Amino acid sequence: MDGINNNYRRVHRITIVNKTIILSDKDKQELAKYAESEKPYESCAILIGNEDGKNWIVKKLFLTENTEKSRVTFTISPDKEFEVDQTAKDMNMEIICIFQPHRI
Repeated sequence: MDGINNNYRRVHRITIVNKTIILSDKDKQELAKYAESEKPYESCAILIGNEDGKNWIVKKLFLTENTEKSRVTFTISPDKEFEVDQTAKDMNMEIICIFQPHRI
């Protein structure tokens, strides 16, 4: 292991795009509530949805366990990430981003 999060080795190229991630107020509240409930540890979630040409539209949240139980970093189990990725593909969506609140 080279110290890099090896869960994402399948990525061969990263493309930087200037798009906005759009999520509902309900989803924002759910993420905030989840982050609060996970204190003192960092929380994390996987957001899936679709691109509409100009933006990424979040359709579903997957609240995930921080397997590190850390106050400053997070790790999502590779099995959970794979499960969410498969669910997204089955729903004709893709993983848009990983949520982490960055507590101090």
